[in-house]
Amino acid sequence: MLTPWIPMKRSWRRRWQAAKLRSSEIRDTKSYKLVAGYDTFEAFCRSEWDMKRRNAYYYIDAAQVIENVQHVAQIKPDNVRQTIPMQKLKTPEEQQKAWTRVLELAGPDQKVTAKLVKSVVDEFTAPEPPKEPEPPKDMTGLNNVKNFAQLCRKTEGTR
Repeated sequence: MLTPWIPMKRSWRRRWQAAKLRSSEIRDTKSYKLVAGYDTFEAFCRSEWDMKRRNAYYYIDAAQVIENVQHVAQIKPDNVRQTIPMQKLKTPEEQQKAWTRVLELAGPDQKVTAKLVKSVVDEFTAPEPPKEPEPPKDMTGLNNVKNFAQLCRKTEGTR
């Protein structure tokens, strides 16, 4: 059932609460057309919440991140900036592991910042270092210059 549409203007806290609960529902059900009379989701966001469409999508994605991590810890992200880096992680399991790590690093005072979240996500998304290439199998006796020089001398002597 559709949550009743409530206008939310210019109050960040109210926008956060409303948007995280209803943005995807409003967008997906197109209730911005039915209830509020707007042609597009973007027009609805600009007029009713004083935000751009992209910001509304940040709220939608933030709500998804919060839903994904709420079961691994009592402390959840409390603003959009903390969730934006987490959106890079593709699976709910990755987000849960990253959030658990964030809370470990935050320590007993539980001071979670967007910068801390970003650094943890960067650890999770860092590419693995390239493996050392194996030497070609046909050159196993030529692993160093000395072996190569000896082989050259043996070859010269057979000519």
